[in-house]
Amino acid sequence: MAPFRAFIAVPLPDAVRERLGAAQDRLRPAGADVSWVDPARMHVTLRFLGDLADEARAALETGLRRTAAAAGPLDLAVRGLGTFPPGGVPRVVWAGLTEREPGRLAALAAGVEAAAAEAGFAPEKRPFAAHVTLGRVKSPRNAPALRTLLDRHRDLDAGSFRADTIILYRSDLSPRGPTYTDMARFPLGAAASAGPC
Repeated sequence: MAPFRAFIAVPLPDAVRERLGAAQDRLRPAGADVSWVDPARMHVTLRFLGDLADEARAALETGLRRTAAAAGPLDLAVRGLGTFPPGGVPRVVWAGLTEREPGRLAALAAGVEAAAAEAGFAPEKRPFAAHVTLGRVKSPRNAPALRTLLDRHRDLDAGSFRADTIILYRSDLSPRGPTYTDMARFPLGAAASAGPC
């Protein structure tokens, strides 16, 4: 198989994605130049990989299987709105995450990072910041109005869920936006081996 763009993420339940779509609708009246993420594609990215070749894939999946089995399920809540960077002109609009047991999601991300390193990927330069991307800001047009609406709705509560799997996704880009395909699933806390989807 030819190399493909790939990332590893925690999937979101439909109810959470629907609430995040409603949150986007509350922010759209700002008229900001934002490319909003289709709610059906929303997830919690643990690690973007870039191109994944067959040689690295087997090692990566072995590491992900081990990491997922050791992690166990996570109880997460999608709460709050913000931007990267937090001040000035935003580049990314996001919803935040909280955990019943703080630090476990970051530990899972660190395990995923270690699996990526074992498979030959260069270390991620930015520290892990748990979030769900709602949109990418393309220009500063109407950024102050966007910040006003973000402040008004900053206490968003999109719901809680139990994360029980991580997924290796293939990402194919097109003019209509990316298409994500599950390539392998890794149950959190399960000794069973994960396989192709």
